[in-house]
Amino acid sequence: MKKLLSIFVLAAVAFAAQAVDVTVFDGTDQNDCVPIRATYYDYWDVYNVQFIYPAAELTALQGKEITSVKFYVANDNGNVMNGGKMALYIGTTTQSSFPDWSPSFISDDAFTKVAEISMVHGVPEVVFDFDEPWTYEGGNMVMMTRLIEKGTYSDYGYFYGRNADGVKNAAYGLYSVSATSFYPKTTFTYDGEEPQGNVATTLAQANAMEDNTEFTFNGDAVVTVCWNGSVYLRDESGYGQIVDAATFENGQVLSQGWNATKTSENGWVKYTDATGLSASGETNAELAAAQVLTAFPDESMLNAYVVAENVTKSFLPIRTITLPDGNKISLTGNGNQPATGNYNIYGLIWKSGETLVFEPVAWEMVPEWQLGDVNHDRAVNVADVTDLIKYILTSGAEPEVFYPAQANVDGEGQINVADVTALIQKILQN
Repeated sequence: MKKLLSIFVLAAVAFAAQAVDVTVFDGTDQNDCVPIRATYYDYWDVYNVQFIYPAAELTALQGKEITSVKFYVANDNGNVMNGGKMALYIGTTTQSSFPDWSPSFISDDAFTKVAEISMVHGVPEVVFDFDEPWTYEGGNMVMMTRLIEKGTYSDYGYFYGRNADGVKNAAYGLYSVSATSFYPKTTFTYDGEEPQGNVATTLAQANAMEDNTEFTFNGDAVVTVCWNGSVYLRDESGYGQIVDAATFENGQVLSQGWNATKTSENGWVKYTDATGLSASGETNAELAAAQVLTAFPDESMLNAYVVAENVTKSFLPIRTITLPDGNKISLTGNGNQPATGNYNIYGLIWKSGETLVFEPVAWEMVPEWQLGDVNHDRAVNVADVTDLIKYILTSGAEPEVFYPAQANVDGEGQINVADVTALIQKILQN
């Protein structure tokens, strides 16, 4: 009997649901009205705050049974409210905002009461665990926090989130209603099916899976660029490409929990049939930035977003780029190149057969070298004046990086104090 019971327990664990978190509107903006208004916490017996989430931010929750939500307190001393009771209601609405003039609350008929909690002072988060799961079936979501038993408060209660610029997505009040613009940072928890081992928390793990493996990605993948219907990703471990995906902004971090199938051809990995893709609200400009291509890449750089700097374009199409290490890399798409000039070429590392190639995404013209730009940083400024003076005083021994061709600012042929004066005048005129 004990053995049979153990089998049932193991089976239950094997097929148990796991909690999945999805966070939206993660930011450092603060608001003292949304999602909870603390100011009247010890005055009114009832007080309402309603706030709308746009459907576009909730795609990762489609069809999910939500079991709790969490809000984040911004006050240094934690939650300023103490005692009393707060209820949470949730529903959907066709509204995306409240009118700025004479706003009114959405009817209670649109809501389901999902939780009721006693407030505790000094905690950094307010968590509403639902009495029963609530299924999100799409559309704009609306929540309402309602004070149902007053308590005490020590100060204004601020919460983290992101300002809703130009959109009055929230309303608060009792006898009179006011509208405001703020999306609270919110973590939704739902019960998802326990993945059967095909879970990746890094792009390197996803790339190492067998071909045609369906997997769930539970890491932080940053969008570097969207190009030709694909979304290119980067994290600390490597790179990825989601084909036939919606467009995201460069630098956005995708919400965790998206699903895809790993495929590859000649070692070039791609993710297909992706579902559950959405932006988390977080950004990472450092990982999203194009990496300077100084040497011929290896296969670990496939799907990397890179830039080849200061490439000279003549009237003929460029077919190869000579990299600083002396190696050459072939360009694709030779028919869509700009006019003559010097360019920083932004693009992707692709593969043609067995060979790595460079797919241009954008051509950024580099300004011509200006007279006076003695340090060759593509700008004429005080740093050039400093370097020019050092060059004159040390008879050319300093600075280490100096371009005499740009130093003859007055046009007299000699590099001397007159050039310093001419350079200062040029900077002041600009």
